[in-house]
Amino acid sequence: MFKLLNPNMQEIKSPDGFIPLDIFVSSIGKERHVESIDGMPGEINYGSSYTSRDVELTMWFKAKDTIDYRLLRDELYAYFDSYDYFYVIETNKPTRALKIVIDENIQDKRINTYYGEITINAKTIDNPFWVSLYTTKELNDTGYSALVEKYGLVDSIHDTYQQYKFSERNFTIWNAGNVTVEPETMYLKITATGTIGALDIRNKTTGDTFKVKAAFGGTLVIDGMNTQLNGVNVLRDTNKRYINLASGKNEFEVIGQFTDITIDFRFYYK
Repeated sequence: MFKLLNPNMQEIKSPDGFIPLDIFVSSIGKERHVESIDGMPGEINYGSSYTSRDVELTMWFKAKDTIDYRLLRDELYAYFDSYDYFYVIETNKPTRALKIVIDENIQDKRINTYYGEITINAKTIDNPFWVSLYTTKELNDTGYSALVEKYGLVDSIHDTYQQYKFSERNFTIWNAGNVTVEPETMYLKITATGTIGALDIRNKTTGDTFKVKAAFGGTLVIDGMNTQLNGVNVLRDTNKRYINLASGKNEFEVIGQFTDITIDFRFYYK
């Protein structure tokens, strides 16, 4: 079974009579990048990139009579067109969601006077990975043992590395997902308070370094590709490089003056 969530990852109440049946999720598609050269056999392989997943949702709906059937059918059509995109979760894996769009026509199949069946063909958008409904800031603030069901028993959360806010210069960030978190297309927000002048944030595991050298200090926020200091865009004062988070352990070093730093992100899974 499945549930739909709105863009804020809040469950959308379904119309009365809605009976979700199943969700079918394909593997992630790949696009192979090749080049043919005259006089050479075969093709040169430049690797591949991920595309999307196909997601099929099946459901029944139950009506009181023929008129109610048609009204409920139209209500369901409107329900699946209520947002430009949705998140969908499997009810037996409620801590992870896929971001999907429904662009194909939906056609009902009437079974009898009271029951109808609908199949919804969707696909993932932006990225094809399962994403955790919670963020690492929530995990840091509440602790894993406080809300075990919320965080899931199979999300690969580490017993030791559950801290994501630090005041020391060297620390370890645990990415429980099996996908590298990239701020260009995924949620990653780094907040450093009490900064003064130059600050370097280094992920020694990936080799990524973010540098800022501003004329003033305060609270630095790197939200995806957006960099602000006290609410003012300071991209021109940076090296225009961003931090990625590899799967598993990421060893960090911060050089410069700051009070504390929070690494807030979601886990992504293939």
